[in-house]
Amino acid sequence: FVHSVTVTLEGLNHNSPDDLDILLVGPGGSPKKVLLLSDAGGNIALSNGRVVFEDGAAGMVPDNGPLVTGSYR
Repeated sequence: FVHSVTVTLEGLNHNSPDDLDILLVGPGGSPKKVLLLSDAGGNIALSNGRVVFEDGAAGMVPDNGPLVTGSYR
C-alpha cells in the first residue's frame, strides 16, 4: 500500500515544456501509472529547473506556462 509519492525532477531543461510528456510507472511492470505532465507548461524555455510533484502542493502545472521551478499537484 502506497500512502504518498513525491517525484522530483532536477536539472530539467526544455525549449518548450508544453511538448513534454512525463509518465510515472510502478515497479516490476505494475499496471499502476500516473501521468504527471502532458501538454502543459507553455512554450517558454525552462533551464535547469527543479520541478516537484506532490499531493500537498498549492497548485497545478500551468497549462499555458510558464513552467518554473516549484512544487505542483
